[in-house]
Amino acid sequence: MKYWIKLTRPVNLLIIALTMYLTHWTIWKNLNSDQIYPLWKFHFVVLVMVCLAAAGNIINDYFDLRVDRINKPEKVLIGKHVKRRVAMLSHQFLNGFAVLTGFWLAYDVGNLWLGLTPIFIATTLWVYSVVLKKKVLIGNLAVALLIALVPLYSGAFDFLTFSESSFTDTLFDDVFTQVFGSIVTLFIILSFAVFGFLLTLIREAQKDLEDLNGDTKVGYQTMPIRFGIAKTKNYLTFLFFITILALISSLYIFTSTFEKHVFFNGFVTISTLSPLLKSWWLTIKAKEKNDFQKAGNYTKIAMVLGMFFLVYLWYSASII
Repeated sequence: MKYWIKLTRPVNLLIIALTMYLTHWTIWKNLNSDQIYPLWKFHFVVLVMVCLAAAGNIINDYFDLRVDRINKPEKVLIGKHVKRRVAMLSHQFLNGFAVLTGFWLAYDVGNLWLGLTPIFIATTLWVYSVVLKKKVLIGNLAVALLIALVPLYSGAFDFLTFSESSFTDTLFDDVFTQVFGSIVTLFIILSFAVFGFLLTLIREAQKDLEDLNGDTKVGYQTMPIRFGIAKTKNYLTFLFFITILALISSLYIFTSTFEKHVFFNGFVTISTLSPLLKSWWLTIKAKEKNDFQKAGNYTKIAMVLGMFFLVYLWYSASII
């Protein structure tokens, strides 16, 4: 059982769940309203995404057996600790549960289009595992877009619930609460989505550098293989620059009264940017597989700290 759990990559699943709960809490805190999606139902929204991600991780390892035996033979689980048939059945069950639950949630919130999202994600993850990950940049963009969908999907339930509830309440009042609350909700969701998109692009490019040896042998056409290590590092430097600039700009925009929070704002900013800068430095200096792996670990730390950074910014904005 422990090997099956490892196959789903529980740390990544925890980050996904954390992102969704932080997005939900941040929306609730800024609107100061109970007119968002009920928490007991929101647990199922999180479960849908966690199941889809787990299924995607399983099918990715299923189709990656050949290259994984070269890149990370010690971490190969399918066929060694988990039977291939069990892996495929697990993938189908998790996707089936996520799709059915997703349609129930979509019906509950009154927007059946949301029910198509789990189907889109499950299909994209399958296509990614079979085709897209072998292509230059396309696979990385696909994963980054799917990660961006995590806060978008979870936030959609809060957005739709608040908009409908506040519209009903303001029929006899003014429409300002509805419009302002909806805009705030939308920007909160987008801030998490953009941050996740950028950090995922960085992490996927680092993984391409880390797996260069095996990917070359099996005929993949990833960015380092197609354009070389130096150009891939330049591409990563650009992504790091954009991400850091976005975080600093967010701090400047949301905390307009720096005089009152100079020390704490500086501490939060340095704590968030430190792992990003460390990851960039390790990536630029990296020569061996383990070097890129260490850089990727700092990127994961930056993902978690960056989410709390965004929560802090939105919380500060809500109490100013």
